[in-house]
Amino acid sequence: MKRYVAFFLISAALVAAVFIYRYPPAHSQYYPPCIFKKITGFDCAGCGSARATHQLLHGNITAAADYNILLLLLLPILSVGLIYFFTSRLQKLWEYLNRPLLLLVVILAFWLIRNIPWAPIEWLHSDK
Repeated sequence: MKRYVAFFLISAALVAAVFIYRYPPAHSQYYPPCIFKKITGFDCAGCGSARATHQLLHGNITAAADYNILLLLLLPILSVGLIYFFTSRLQKLWEYLNRPLLLLVVILAFWLIRNIPWAPIEWLHSDK
């Protein structure tokens, strides 16, 4: 069963990566708008993630960070979790990093902080 899940997840990730690589989210009608931003006018914690992923797939790390720095900061944790899920390796590291409550606090704090209209913090906004 784990093999089927792994095959499905890897296939879906590859299809999504090719799609995001080929069709830039900033210039394409294929991506839905953020409902939270559409209603409130504020960025959610995930705003800019598709654009950041597109930039990351093209090797533009600084441009990806400009769109959503949290995505870049969480990628190593996600990678360790995926390695642990598929291979059962890095168990000690995953047990150390797997802190759902802390992750929730970090995401909520980022969500709030990125919407503060203050010059030093405005670079966290997803609109560039």
